[in-house]
Amino acid sequence: MSTRGRPRVALATSVDWPHLSPDDAGIAPALRHLGVDAEIATWTDATVEWSRFDAIVIRSCWDYHEDLAAWLAWLDRLDRDGAGARTHNPPSLLRWNARKTYLTELAGHGIATVPTVWLDDAELASVAHLRAALRAAGGEAEELVAKPAVSAGARGTVRLRRSQLDDDSARRQLEDVLPVWRLRGPVLVQPFLAEIADPGEWSLLFFDGHFSHAVVKRPAAGDFRVQPQHGGSTEFRQPPPDLLDAAQQVLRVALPLATGEARPALYARVDLVVVAGTPLLMELEVIEPALFLRHAPLEAGPERLARAIAARIGGK
Repeated sequence: MSTRGRPRVALATSVDWPHLSPDDAGIAPALRHLGVDAEIATWTDATVEWSRFDAIVIRSCWDYHEDLAAWLAWLDRLDRDGAGARTHNPPSLLRWNARKTYLTELAGHGIATVPTVWLDDAELASVAHLRAALRAAGGEAEELVAKPAVSAGARGTVRLRRSQLDDDSARRQLEDVLPVWRLRGPVLVQPFLAEIADPGEWSLLFFDGHFSHAVVKRPAAGDFRVQPQHGGSTEFRQPPPDLLDAAQQVLRVALPLATGEARPALYARVDLVVVAGTPLLMELEVIEPALFLRHAPLEAGPERLARAIAARIGGK
């Protein structure tokens, strides 16, 4: 507890978002209303004394994947300084979620995921090696989506047609992403799912283990990326019971795998797509996901997250 009598929370962000994202802007006022002082702090700022905070909440750290080694070193410093125990989500969960290889681990524990093939260093040695590997990946799907294990915001993600891998356009596309893939590999390859465009990809949001709200995301016409920066749209929706059950099962399996305990994450976003009636996990986001607070009902926006934060540090 802060010596001033009010708990103090750091909302960790990146240099590109010094005031947090617009979606997160309401968190600090909501915390202050609950008697909790909130400060925005940049995770790469070496002058920040993280140990003086009662809690550190990871929010707009949307550059962590650009230098994963620095990110992991920062988490290690938090642990050494004793601040790791007050970091939300905990460093163990953040480390586990930083590489999309967690999808294979979840699939091995019974979670239905999008079928995935991994390409290793040998298959990324050249465009020729990569083309051969892509022809063999993705089952019978004509269209493939490939991205590196370390990425965010569709960085380094491409959509390819198997029958056009020898075309010049595909060659240029692969030449562009290959340096990124080599740095952030291995590379996952999945069949392109038309269901992402229609009916759309679901994101279900949970605060302290409790379902809060959900949105459906769709790409812009002619695109496959659902992120707003790529023209994607977002709509508030109530998920059907089977979708909610699937998301809750992901969390029940993932948290013990990542942290060794079943304590709920402060925040979690489960991205699902329904194929032939079966919800498939696209990604589990527990580092710095967009929480779509502005799309939530009034009672499920920043105030709900603020209450979850305050409860963890003895606030109201």
